[in-house]
Amino acid sequence: MRDISDQIHSFLAATTEAATILSRIPEEVREALVIVLDVDEQFDLLDRDLKTDEIVSLLAHFSFAKPTLLAQVEFSESIIPDGVPIRLVEALAKHRNEIWLVHLNDADPFPSNPHAHNKENGLKLHLGTGDLYRKRDFVGKVRWKDLLAIREKLPSVSLPSLGEQNVG
Repeated sequence: MRDISDQIHSFLAATTEAATILSRIPEEVREALVIVLDVDEQFDLLDRDLKTDEIVSLLAHFSFAKPTLLAQVEFSESIIPDGVPIRLVEALAKHRNEIWLVHLNDADPFPSNPHAHNKENGLKLHLGTGDLYRKRDFVGKVRWKDLLAIREKLPSVSLPSLGEQNVG
């Protein structure tokens, strides 16, 4: 196995060269790879030993268009139920307020279209059922009244139909 510094150097060189071919900046290419390869962060790509031509092929049809923010919803207290794992880094910040972001033209319509993102905790919220996901893994549900409160703050957004009322 190669040394980590060699992996980093190789990854940076390959993504920089791919960025030139794709007429993008290297950071956009690296962020797109995280999405396309469904990993948590760029660090997770280092051991894949991606070559420039592989990167270009993976991103040939990727839309680099940034999602348009439709709405931002803030709460004074957390609506994430106890027991749902949150990111340790964010837990150290000790912020109780949450911001849920809803984007138009999100590259990934999972778990609903549209859905809400809690970037601080790496969660996605199904706006029809209240289901919470990390990546594609179900991790819990928000309380029904919290789901309705979020939906009420999104009057200009076309939301998915409400699913069966969850308990909690």
